[in-house]
Amino acid sequence: MVNKKDSLLKEQTTIVSYYSYPGLKYSTKLKVIDPDSIAISSRVTTDDIARTVSTVFTINTKEMFSKSRLHDTVCARRAFIAIVSEFFNLTLSAIGKLTNRNHATVLHSNRQHQNWMGTYPEYTVLYEQAREMCININLYENEEIDESNL
Repeated sequence: MVNKKDSLLKEQTTIVSYYSYPGLKYSTKLKVIDPDSIAISSRVTTDDIARTVSTVFTINTKEMFSKSRLHDTVCARRAFIAIVSEFFNLTLSAIGKLTNRNHATVLHSNRQHQNWMGTYPEYTVLYEQAREMCININLYENEEIDESNL
């Protein structure tokens, strides 16, 4: 039996993730999140991440990409930008196009994310929850259940 973690880590350099967001299409190689963690599935898209983050932060996905400066919206947007920056090899401008922002705003958001991780424990908990959910999206989709063990 092949270990799912090992197979994903071996394939990570050859997997190309194709994903799209309204009006944008990108292809990129996956990043290793860290050597001991599971590489993100090639089927995970920025749309999946947006839905996951908006669910965890309990806001509408459309609201997350709006011009709103409400605290909850800013928290969700900041978490989305941090997760996309970590999981995909995208430029700041490309991430900015996904979020209707410019590259400087994305850079500022990443810096503020680091500050918030140490300052706001509620944000840290929600971010970690969203990140873990994004890592686990579609992870076991193709695994077959061994009925002999049931």
